[in-house]
Amino acid sequence: MSSSNIHSTVNSTSSSAVPKSALPSVFELLAQERLTDLIRPCLRQILKFLHEIRPFSKFLRILYQYKDEFILLIESTVQWLYLHYYSALIGEHFYGLKRTANHHLRSLIFSVFLPYVQSKLESLQEQLRANSTDNPGATFRILSQLLPKVQIFIEGVCWLYRIGYAFGKTEYYSPALQLAGVKLTYLKEPPAVIPPSTNTGRLFALISQIMSSGLFLIQFVDWWNNTNNSKQKPTSTNVIPPLPNTSPTRQTIAKRQCPLCRQPCNVPTAVLGSGYVYCYTCISDYVKRYHRCPTTQQPINSRMSASLLTIDTSELFILTFLYSIISFIIILPPSELISAGFSIQNIFSYFFTENEEITFIRYHIKRISSKYLVQSFLPLGYICLLIYYSDWSSGFTHACHSLFTETPIILRCVLYICLLTPLLSTLIVIRWHLNDCFYHPIVRQLRLFIQTNSQQQEQTWHAVESSINTEFRRYDKFSCGSASSNVRCYVLDSWILKCSMYHVNIAQQSNVRVELDEAHDIHLQETNEEVSLSTQYLNILIKSYDPRIKPFYIRLRASEYDDLRGKLQANIENVKNIVVRQSLSELFLEDFRQLVTQNPKYRLPLNHQDLDTCIGCLQTNANVKLVKNCDAPDVGQCRTCFCRPMWCLECLGKWFASRQDQTRPDTWLQSNCPCPSCRSIFCILDISLIEF
Repeated sequence: MSSSNIHSTVNSTSSSAVPKSALPSVFELLAQERLTDLIRPCLRQILKFLHEIRPFSKFLRILYQYKDEFILLIESTVQWLYLHYYSALIGEHFYGLKRTANHHLRSLIFSVFLPYVQSKLESLQEQLRANSTDNPGATFRILSQLLPKVQIFIEGVCWLYRIGYAFGKTEYYSPALQLAGVKLTYLKEPPAVIPPSTNTGRLFALISQIMSSGLFLIQFVDWWNNTNNSKQKPTSTNVIPPLPNTSPTRQTIAKRQCPLCRQPCNVPTAVLGSGYVYCYTCISDYVKRYHRCPTTQQPINSRMSASLLTIDTSELFILTFLYSIISFIIILPPSELISAGFSIQNIFSYFFTENEEITFIRYHIKRISSKYLVQSFLPLGYICLLIYYSDWSSGFTHACHSLFTETPIILRCVLYICLLTPLLSTLIVIRWHLNDCFYHPIVRQLRLFIQTNSQQQEQTWHAVESSINTEFRRYDKFSCGSASSNVRCYVLDSWILKCSMYHVNIAQQSNVRVELDEAHDIHLQETNEEVSLSTQYLNILIKSYDPRIKPFYIRLRASEYDDLRGKLQANIENVKNIVVRQSLSELFLEDFRQLVTQNPKYRLPLNHQDLDTCIGCLQTNANVKLVKNCDAPDVGQCRTCFCRPMWCLECLGKWFASRQDQTRPDTWLQSNCPCPSCRSIFCILDISLIEF
């Protein structure tokens, strides 16, 4: 009996009972509005970074001078492309929303140009506030009184719209949407992760995914820079300390104390030649002004002071820790990011012309190579981050040279490893793809299954590839592991496949030994002292008789064990006598059958001796009838059901279990359930088997 029909019946019934609202929640709209507003500060941070790197570039200086207008041009272009392809802004598309009307021009005016005018008014207000000490004129007084009131009025109107939207009084989240004549609704279908077939659409989909990923990273860098600048602001306004008193009566300098500020050294910096250690800020400002050592009076220049970074050790540890977290998320992204399309294979899907369902082997060859190559460049990103926080006063080249020559030996070894890792990985990937991917790990496994015969002497690994691809396209293959996990297992008619992050294990069914190796329970929730919801997981060893093929494990839930056993050609050996526990639904169905068989039987009338097929499984005839046996007809919650027999005992038991509280399985047998057809309430005592 197939349970897929039961699940479809349950889903269709529940969806019809609880209609889904077409309008998104106010929290989703607040989140997409926040994400859309990130574009301007991100672009502003990029221009600021470029201007700091090349301060003497005339082109960058002009761009930075007119940065607001340049950002307006970039943002208008990006948002127009999103409106053209997705009928939504970048933040709305990320949260699965769309605009009901294609008023692109009005959407740009009220979503891009109006915020630009508002930011210009805020800048004008700040300038007027800064010049408030001068003699104010009539125009200044009018503007200084009018602009705050206009800003308060606009914010008040926006919040009134938000409150009205939250309480269902209006369908427009903001006045800008109403003026543009559009509403925000959910997409009927989730946005496709794979780009469109046209080259322009594929390229834009790739750029859009990279932009959505970069918004968070650039905003984090902007927050970090603002935090760092706020910490360094008091020290930057300090007056350059005078020359120290060289008389013998000067105070004694304590250990690890800066001779200039008489405080513990912040970012200890040694002067090459004399060896004295100072604070980085103190010695840097002093050397730039006097060009000599404060203690020995020896002439030096700014390049003779050695320091690692312009941040202290604690901030360096925090920066390293945060970059490690970001790298870990990139290497092992959570399921939420994978479902949103933020994974390496989805971001670089523009280069994956193959589809896993069509060309399984080619797809995983490119997937492993791209993931191996991209993740190997993460250490190089850490070096770039350290260079960004290094001292650039003597130039970019000197900052890079000092980072690799004047730092401690342990850190230098780490930096050299970070620099060599992407280089070696690139060479390895290039070697993999030479000579028709001859050295690729997947191809090396496929070559082990080449069968030579007298008729075809020149057989290659492509014959094995074709066999796997053909069987993988069939719908009856067994698979385990979630779609967003890093490990997926497939059992085909002739092959057993295990896809991990950097490898694909392949075994031939006719030449393997399957053994149940281990079983353990994972407790999901403790409902009370007696009942504990848990799931049993099994580790099954796949070991080939060919010693050249490495054995591997398949991990699956106990509820999938029967499906796997039905797909395998070899019997699963249970040498350790491991007890495969039944699922909670199967245990309930056993008790459900026993209790129903004890209920009074229902005898069909003489004129209704023919039974219909069960509408749940469509395989067996209906054999149960709902008759109120628990109490009098008008007593209690249960009601008499007048539907004809339409369900078998197995399907009705699954329906009964699906309508119960899944966190309280101890209450299932004593609970009730609505009839699938007429919604009459019944309990287990009201289920009667049919007899003729």
